[in-house]
Amino acid sequence: MPWEKPEMVEVTVQGAHGWSTLEGPSTSLSHQNELSVLEAESHQHRMAIQDSITSGKGTEVAYAHHVKNYEDWWLRDQNQ
Repeated sequence: MPWEKPEMVEVTVQGAHGWSTLEGPSTSLSHQNELSVLEAESHQHRMAIQDSITSGKGTEVAYAHHVKNYEDWWLRDQNQ
């Protein structure tokens, strides 16, 4: 039986320097589940790092205010 080239898939991931698109062979469902768990743990770890960087700086209230202003602006802009 001749060797068959595996189906290739593209995966977009976020790394330390932004988003990257990687190409590789398709994986089994169990590998995809493992990857999903790893991705969730990685995201949780990244959020913890972000929290440790920003906590105690006194910017929480100001940041929340800026986010709310941006969301209000976005809604007004989209309704025009």
